[in-house]
Amino acid sequence: MKYCGRLAALFALLLLPIMQMAAQATRHLGDGLVLAMPISADAANDGAAVVADFTGSAVHYLGPDGKRRWSLTAKGSGPGDVLRPYRVTLGDNTVWVYDYSARDVSVFTRAGKFVRRFRPSIALTMVDDIAALGDTLLAMLGTTRHTGFENHAIHIFDAGGQHLRSFGEIAFTVDRSRLSTSGTGTLARTLQNSLLYVRKGPFELLDYAADGTLLQKITPPVKIVAVVDSLTRVVTNSEGREQITSRAAEIQYPVRAVPLSNGSVLSGISDRGTMKWWIHARSSAPVPVTIPRGMSPTTWNSRTCELLVLTEIEDEPALVALDVRAVFPQPNINSLGCKR
Repeated sequence: MKYCGRLAALFALLLLPIMQMAAQATRHLGDGLVLAMPISADAANDGAAVVADFTGSAVHYLGPDGKRRWSLTAKGSGPGDVLRPYRVTLGDNTVWVYDYSARDVSVFTRAGKFVRRFRPSIALTMVDDIAALGDTLLAMLGTTRHTGFENHAIHIFDAGGQHLRSFGEIAFTVDRSRLSTSGTGTLARTLQNSLLYVRKGPFELLDYAADGTLLQKITPPVKIVAVVDSLTRVVTNSEGREQITSRAAEIQYPVRAVPLSNGSVLSGISDRGTMKWWIHARSSAPVPVTIPRGMSPTTWNSRTCELLVLTEIEDEPALVALDVRAVFPQPNINSLGCKR
């Protein structure tokens, strides 16, 4: 026991410099913004950001300076109302919000003016992620029972919600119903306006053009074959009701990948509750990097060399910008075009 305690103390000492550097390199965004359960965030090339607060039933838009410009907090079913904002993404001049309760998408200008609301023309049984491509296309990651598209994960819609095409294989599962709780993966827009799809099982990093062309397949640093069936535990109680619990602390599974500069990608896995991260640069092997504990990167700001991160500060949910120059090794910084 004493030996274990000494190891824990040593580990804490080794982590201390990293945590101190991270604290110095972190900007708290939102100017006093109070969040209940931030579940999705996105940033634009100019540094503006948007965050969805699921249980707070709110969407907050932040300018490039990190200060809140406007918030959507209305509840109801009228134009511009969002009951449960689940996923958000930024277009060139627009903000797109997927409402988990209404199963529809609302579009706003960057100034917060309501533009339109639509329900996708093919029904999606589950939406895992969304990514705007400019102001005219929306990519939605999820599952559908629509004949001909049921085995695809990425679905492209125009600005009015009309389905254009589907591509990308859904995550493999023995019990397809598990997809509704475990999800098929994550989706992110790259700086080249392509779509980076993290397929949850088998673990794959796939870069697609909006027309469905596979541009590149990045080899993950860890081989994970099957995730979906094992990520949750389903037990039927004495009353015949299903109780679903997470097994995230027991298994390995991939998390969101973030496209960086110069074609590089930050990918990560949860290894029985411990996060591990790598940078993938073109034509080179993945390089391990350290992201401070408790931080969940969502988007990259190439102008400031910062990651938009969901985290907690003093046990309260927060949206921050993490300057990677303080935590990434020098060679990685150079490859991203960042200067010390």
